[in-house]
Order: sequence, then C-alpha cells, then structure tokens
Amino acid sequence: MSVESKVGMFFFLGMVILGIVTFYVEDVSTWMKNTYDIKAHFTTANGLKEGNSVQVAGVEVGRVKTIDLTDTGVDIVLEIEEARKIKKDAVATITLGGFLGDKYMDISLGGKDAPFLKPGGTLEQVNNPPDLNAIIANVVKTIDQVADFTSSIAE
Repeated sequence: MSVESKVGMFFFLGMVILGIVTFYVEDVSTWMKNTYDIKAHFTTANGLKEGNSVQVAGVEVGRVKTIDLTDTGVDIVLEIEEARKIKKDAVATITLGGFLGDKYMDISLGGKDAPFLKPGGTLEQVNNPPDLNAIIANVVKTIDQVADFTSSIAE
C-alpha cells in the first residue's frame, strides 16, 4: 500500500470520527464536569426525556439522567453540576420550554436559610404537571354546553 493511500485512509478515518462526535454527542463539555445526583418523584413525566435540561432560576445546572416507572408514578434522577447546590426546600416542576414542545425541569431557588440537599437526596416538593388530555376534554365539554345553551336560546 502506498504512502498516499495510507494518508488518505487516515484522513478518512479522522473525518468519520469527527462526524460521529459532531452529530451524536450533544455536549462534550459535560463529560469533563463533576456531578452529583438528586431525585424527584412525579405522578407523570409529561413528555420529559432523559438528557433534557435542569434549570434553577433560568440557569442550566444539569441534565435529566434517568426516568424510571414506579407503582405510584415516575422517579426522575437529575444530574447536577457539583458547583451548583440545590436547597432542600426547592420545588421541582416539569416546564414547557418553547413552542416546539421541549420540556425541561425547573427547580426553584428554595428558602434563603434552607440547608442544601445532599448528593443522592430527594426533592420533597414537586408540582405535578396537569393532565393535558383532561384539560382538553373539559374544554370540549364546555364548548358543547355553550353550543347547547345558545341553540336553546335561539329556539
């Protein structure tokens, strides 16, 4: 095999590796950060996915690590940057992030004098997301009632 062929194969292999890193790795910098895990229990994950952002007061502090089904809902493990501390009385909420339906975990700041949650700890306070299907069903029912009411007035 000639030197040109070896250089060409080396260049091609390097481009393939660069392509994989570019397209399949979302954030290489998170590999270098030290993190700790905390948990939150919700009745439903409501469209939240592993890898979604975790924010405190609008600042990204971590990612959703895992979402596991339980008998009473879902346990969500959050991977938080070690430099960022979460207060024990903070409230976790699954929030809509934009018009495309992206979700993220929003955590309140917590009380000024509240102690910090220890690694492996559980956020005791969560705002369970509303059931959108139930809301839509109620809206449709209300529209039907208004339509019946207006037709009875017209008669």
